[in-house]
Amino acid sequence: MIKLSYGSSSADVDKLERARLAYRLLATCAFMWSFLVVLYFFAWLAPLTRYAIDNPESWLHSSSLVFSCESFFEVASKILYLHVISEAHDAVFDDASKSARRLEELRKMIGVVWDSSSDVIAISVRRASTNTAVT
Repeated sequence: MIKLSYGSSSADVDKLERARLAYRLLATCAFMWSFLVVLYFFAWLAPLTRYAIDNPESWLHSSSLVFSCESFFEVASKILYLHVISEAHDAVFDDASKSARRLEELRKMIGVVWDSSSDVIAISVRRASTNTAVT
């Protein structure tokens, strides 16, 4: 298994976030297809169980069993896919969080520059009422 770690730049964080969301979508897809196979075999084998054979009026003999299984699968898959896709949409198109990450990265870079700088900065402010400068 590949171990991903957060990088120091916002581009690295964006790449990692995209990889995480792609993995979640892939895992959801694999789970749902496996679940579809399980439901197919359930609908196919359920009427053959001992309970269904002993009780011919059982719900396992119902003609709507396959329809119910497929409908349940459709609803469950759409809910899970919608959750992953909406999270991906928010991550990709959320300008506020991207801007905040980039500004934080810029603040850290400027902080390093100021910390390593040996220059002296003097700030002078002129008062309009007395026309004198304050340093």
